[in-house]
Amino acid sequence: MEPEKKKRGRPRKTLEQKEATRTASEAQKEIVEVIKEIIVRVPEPRLEGFELYKTLKDKTRFPQGGSMGQWMEDPNGFEVVYAPSYQEIITFFMADPEKMNQMRDAVIRAYIELYASS
Repeated sequence: MEPEKKKRGRPRKTLEQKEATRTASEAQKEIVEVIKEIIVRVPEPRLEGFELYKTLKDKTRFPQGGSMGQWMEDPNGFEVVYAPSYQEIITFFMADPEKMNQMRDAVIRAYIELYASS
């Protein structure tokens, strides 16, 4: 008797294995779609108070200090950040017309959000 030759490469998938793989892949796609819908429904937390001004400082490097704003202290007392006045914010945006337009649109959206809900 001759020894049986070994086949090279990966074994072929059976029809049942292909169906199982396809079904698992479709299930994964459905799960991803459901997660995307859930993420869209969950709003980001709204920054307020100290956290808002700390984020302004950390992410935009907005100037810390001025003559019209005020200083806010961390509730734990470890850090102080500057809360600029409206005039200081507008002055900052007036240097760049494109940013000024974006700021105007953001203020309009905030106005609509505040007054349309009441």
